Amino acid sequence: MQTKKSEIWVGVFLLLALCAALFLCLRVADLKSLGSEPTWRLYATFDNIGGLKSGSPVKIGGVVVGRVTDIGLDEKTYLPRVSMDIEE
Repeated sequence: MQTKKSEIWVGVFLLLALCAALFLCLRVADLKSLGSEPTWRLYATFDNIGGLKSGSPVKIGGVVVGRVTDIGLDEKTYLPRVSMDIEE
């Protein structure tokens, strides 16, 4: 009987450890949720976007308010055009 009880506790501990590892992986990947949040799509043109890439965070005052979704060239000026999804 004691062996069965300890096996149950080991199973509970492993399940909690698996949930904690999954939570940490999602936090490191910076995923907010599995669903989509309402966002505003903004476009900006810059002279220099050195080091900027798709998926980079958009910050205001050190607080992440959105993500870069795409980087392309403006058809008229040939300057880098960045599209961003900003959280509502």
